[in-house]
This record gives sequence, structure tokens and C-alpha cells, in this order.
Amino acid sequence: QLVQWGAIEARDFHRFTPLDKAMRGRHTETMAALIELGAEFQPERGTELLRAVAIGGFAKAVECCVAKGCVDAVSDPGGRRGDRTAHIPVLHLAAAANHPQTVATLARQGGGALERRDHDGRLAVHYAAAHGAVDALRKLLQLGAASGRTARDRAGATPLHEAVRCGQSAAAQLLVRSGDWAAIDLLRADFPADAPGPGVGDAAAASALPAAAQAAAREVWAFAAQL
Repeated sequence: QLVQWGAIEARDFHRFTPLDKAMRGRHTETMAALIELGAEFQPERGTELLRAVAIGGFAKAVECCVAKGCVDAVSDPGGRRGDRTAHIPVLHLAAAANHPQTVATLARQGGGALERRDHDGRLAVHYAAAHGAVDALRKLLQLGAASGRTARDRAGATPLHEAVRCGQSAAAQLLVRSGDWAAIDLLRADFPADAPGPGVGDAAAASALPAAAQAAAREVWAFAAQL
């Protein structure tokens, strides 16, 4: 009915449309609903809208944004004023938030989305692993995301390293189950099964791993031994 009555594009005294107001108030669900209904927006607002609805997990709204030519214009580290995530690709953020449908929608747009890295060299699969976002991680692997030796970040960490370091046992087991034994071998050198090891790329470190990471490492080796 909003579309039929033209209310979706109605402007108030300040010339704001409903979508303008939703964006100003950061009401992501309302933004997504208006976009799905066909609300128009200025091209320069495309990146902001795409990122908001993707992080919120509104896959249909993401499709609408992409269809209208929205692109993920990532800022330099430091990002837009007040936005600490502006330098992180939107696929990475959707993966960390565990939105598998949105991940699939963004990955299907091409442009090497699965191979895109943040400023630390991390892929979307690193983010999913570190946050224990198992559903998104499974979807990324199904879509062909690299998870082993070729997926190492600037510090040399694979997604499996990140899962263990962050104590995400379920994510770590999913990565082990994917059968990338190169990643397992890399992990074994840095996270020994019998004792806490130093961090990746810091062989001289004397500090032990956090308890959660130690527990995750033990679970990974016990799980891997059963395969």
C-alpha cells in the first residue's frame, strides 16, 4: 500500500524521505524493508546502505542494493568518521555476524570477493573462524573459499589458527573436517598438542596461550586423530 500511495517516496518538511529518516536513525530493519519495496536513494549513499543491510543479514535487501549498482567502497584504516569498520570489506563483516545467505549473495557478485583481504591480509573466512560463525564459515567453504596455506594473513595465520586462538572449537573442527591438511600441519607447528605454544610468527614468545585457545587446540588434535 505504501508503494501504491506513493508514500515510500514522500518527503517531509525538511525534504527527507522515509529511507533518509531510517538512515539518519540507523534503523537497519526499516532501511532493508524500504529498499525491498523499491525505495530510491542517491548513488553516493549506496555503499552505506549496502553495508548496513549486509551486516544486519538482510540478504534480499543486499540483492536489491547490488541490482542498483551499489559497491562496497572500503575506506583506508581509520575509516569514515565514527565508523571503525569502514576499512573492512562487507563480506568479512557479514561472515563475522554469521549471515550465510548474505554471504552467499555477496560472494555471487564476483569481483574476487572470496579472495578479497582486509588491511591485515585476512579473508572473510578468517573472520568467520575467529568469531565462531559456523554457518557462515560452512557457506564460505561450500563456495570455495581458501582455508589453508594460501589463506595465510600477514602474520602467517590461517583461518584454523584464528579459530583456535579465539577458542572457537566448533569452527576449528569444521575447518579440520574440510580436509585441508596443510593448514593442520601449519597449526601443529604453532599450537603443539602437548603444550601451549607461541603465537604465529613469534617463535621467541614465552607467554602461554589463553586457556580457551589451549582447550580449543586440544579438542582440534583429538578430533583430527579420529579422522
